[in-house]
Amino acid sequence: MVGRAKRDAVVIDREMRKGKSGVPEVADTSIGRFRQALEAAHKDSSRGLSSDTYTAPDGQVIYRFRQGGKLWCRTGGSVRPQIGGANGGGAAQFDSAGGGGAAGLIRCPSHGDWKRD
Repeated sequence: MVGRAKRDAVVIDREMRKGKSGVPEVADTSIGRFRQALEAAHKDSSRGLSSDTYTAPDGQVIYRFRQGGKLWCRTGGSVRPQIGGANGGGAAQFDSAGGGGAAGLIRCPSHGDWKRD
């Protein structure tokens, strides 16, 4: 029974990962954490805008923007329709909350391998 359960667990794990590696891109080691802390410690006093991207394991792309001392993140996705002044559409859509497959502002993930644009 135990052997059958182990074989089933392997099959289920492969189906859930859909061919993706189970090994994270950034190892949770002391040097990996040091590298992330060193990159996060950078203080940008310029007025220019810089951006990074991160692709989550589920394929969702997250964009991180930095300008001066401010940091904010957005997610890609669909745009909610605007119906009678309700949520979605228009210039204010950039500032709406994202998540659930919809584009918008989200809390920046504290983990991940950010790539500069």
